[in-house]
Amino acid sequence: MDALVGRHYTPRYYDPATGELAIDFYLHETGVVTTWATQAQPGDEIVIGGPRGSTLPPNDFDWYVLAGDETALPAMARRLEELPAGKTAIALVEVARPGAEIPLPSQAAVTVIWVHRETASDSLADSLARLQLPPGEGYAWIASEASAARAARQVMIEQHGLPREWVRASGYWKRGESDQHVKLED
Repeated sequence: MDALVGRHYTPRYYDPATGELAIDFYLHETGVVTTWATQAQPGDEIVIGGPRGSTLPPNDFDWYVLAGDETALPAMARRLEELPAGKTAIALVEVARPGAEIPLPSQAAVTVIWVHRETASDSLADSLARLQLPPGEGYAWIASEASAARAARQVMIEQHGLPREWVRASGYWKRGESDQHVKLED
């Protein structure tokens, strides 16, 4: 029997009444999940463990910043879909090139900023540093390559003045390594 290979994913949607589960995948150029996802057929089996538990931001902030690269898009899309009307959010998304954008629907008032690595010289942290944040209290959620997420978290704390506990960052991947998921507290 082949050894099971596990990865962490954020469900995009789950309906317990019907048992329907939707998971979006970011397809890398290579990798175990990319191979599986590109070859999967209806009826193929997959083993799902969990829920592992996601950190969901409280709904009592005035505004939200969601920032990340392509690997964060499924979780970012879910969080934006779950924000209610009357909330404000900024989604800062780094993708490889123009044309890699996806729709990010929400009932909230969302400003989406797309940063294209092929044409931009700024990092995710640089882009966050230039943001003009709305008035009031805000919460930031960041997910990307581990070192980029760490730098982006520091910008939100040190430059924008958010309390550490109001900035959640995860390294969804680590350059040169596979199967890395790192929560970045400091």
